Amino acid sequence: LCFTPAFAQDSARRSGLNGNILIKDYSDLTVFPQDATKYKRTVRLNTNGDQYSGTFLSGTKDTAWGVGFNNTALALEPGAPQMGGDGGGEDEPVEPVEPPIAPAPEEPVGQADDPLATSQMLDLYYAKGNWGVHLGVAMGGGKAEVGENTLESSAMDINVNFGMNLGANDVGLAVGLSNAEVVDQVTNSGLSVGAFFRGYKPQSKGVELGYFGYALFASASMEPEGQDATEMSGLVVQGGAGPVIEKDGSTVSIYGEVGFRQGSTKQGDNEASGSSKQRSEGAATASQRCV
Repeated sequence: LCFTPAFAQDSARRSGLNGNILIKDYSDLTVFPQDATKYKRTVRLNTNGDQYSGTFLSGTKDTAWGVGFNNTALALEPGAPQMGGDGGGEDEPVEPVEPPIAPAPEEPVGQADDPLATSQMLDLYYAKGNWGVHLGVAMGGGKAEVGENTLESSAMDINVNFGMNLGANDVGLAVGLSNAEVVDQVTNSGLSVGAFFRGYKPQSKGVELGYFGYALFASASMEPEGQDATEMSGLVVQGGAGPVIEKDGSTVSIYGEVGFRQGSTKQGDNEASGSSKQRSEGAATASQRCV
């Protein structure tokens, strides 16, 4: 049975761990659902103001199943689907790569500044042996008063993940679909397909070399009422490595990361594209006590 402390300032799991994927955590299940067998008998609830989330996992010797929930608002911005999960807090949508942007469509008259679709997100997990699957579904809707007008919005995300454990390596595949609409104003849709891997190679007692990589393709469409649609697509390929040190129930990891991004935008006869190389580094610490 594991008890993991959570605090408001780092309630978003990956933000709290500085985005370090080399430090394993239960919220990795949306990318590597096969790890559900490692978190059996886990119950976690998170609250942060009017937002809440939670995860319940159970199972037998080599099988695990569970549910998760999250009331985080779905974004109505054009972008790829949110990848779902309890995550200990808010989820962030995976946006298409930002290329040079073609001229944007005109702002619809009376558009609300921030018409969110409040949502209920449900996650289902199942794992057996060295493989696992995850299904995430989120639906929501809301209203916003703009002058004498009432704008109605709705949004839905569907995400499917499959993962396998291959000895010291984990691999995961993900597909996501999204659709969002402000009635009589704009319709947005998105698609994302991703592949991920993570592994560890022992170096000495308590020290491993961790490595990871992922490739994500995302496409999105934004179609204002009565105007040309804006089509966006992007590809991200990233990889990194660094030491992972464990001692007395604490984990420290420092890593370097390199990557490549490419994207394009099209609206009517206007097109733009671009690419960039990236290099970054990060560090994070985490601790948990198990009894």
